[in-house]
Amino acid sequence: MNLINFVLQGNDMSNELNLSNDPYIIVSSDSHAGLQCEEYRPYLESSVHEEFDEYVAERHEHRRLTKGNKRRIRCRMGREKC
Repeated sequence: MNLINFVLQGNDMSNELNLSNDPYIIVSSDSHAGLQCEEYRPYLESSVHEEFDEYVAERHEHRRLTKGNKRRIRCRMGREKC
């Protein structure tokens, strides 16, 4: 049973959780935390550097072309009222 279902079912968590002062790690899946795209290059295999560089160039060009049109794009995607 996962933790969310455990809590939602009203179970007493006092025996299930580690309430000590031991350090713990929180893993977040927020995709906004991380390096700038270009900064990942040194971590890649050298065999994919050329393809990665092409991707980065295309990404920059796309961002340049869409700059100022973000509202229109969000509208078309249904993320913003038109």
